[in-house]
Amino acid sequence: MASPTFWISTAPLASDGELTLGQLSGPYVAADVLARFLRAEGRGVLFTGATADHSAAVEVRALRRGRSAAGVAEGFRAAIDADRRRAGIAFDRIVSSHGDRGYSRWLRTLVAWLHAQGMLAPLERPLPHCAPCARWLHGAHVTGGCLHCGTAADGAGCHGCARPFDAAELTGPVCALCSAPVEARACPRLFLRLERFRDPR
Repeated sequence: MASPTFWISTAPLASDGELTLGQLSGPYVAADVLARFLRAEGRGVLFTGATADHSAAVEVRALRRGRSAAGVAEGFRAAIDADRRRAGIAFDRIVSSHGDRGYSRWLRTLVAWLHAQGMLAPLERPLPHCAPCARWLHGAHVTGGCLHCGTAADGAGCHGCARPFDAAELTGPVCALCSAPVEARACPRLFLRLERFRDPR
């Protein structure tokens, strides 16, 4: 069998809730329409999707409900899959970070390769910390205001203006679990060395 001419993949959705109309009409329907169009033109297509079962949002929902993150992800992944099937969206393959054999091995291989290439930089940078929970907060674990537009945001970025920022830059940050105000503390973190790829022009 000849290799597909086009590989179409949707952005992985966090499996921490039901599929929204915006998610369905955005990444799913748009990609499905493109795949159908290319196939109608006689082009080969591989149409893949995934859910971000390891997302911080999944862990936060699990902690709030006293359940395992894997259990929460499995339930919502099944609901998301049922909704997209009812919408007539047919993936050739859906990747599961917990269910697919070889996924964790591939991820470890990728991180080891990045380390060997000198692409990972261990740096000490501020990160929100919740004293009552004794937890470092990242992604959905911390909420506050966007430093750019003031819209409610979390440590993963602003859902209003979509501009990126670091979790430590949230205004009025609070813990998503206990709602206690948090403070930024120095924390050892790994960063990708992307500056070397900047276009010098």
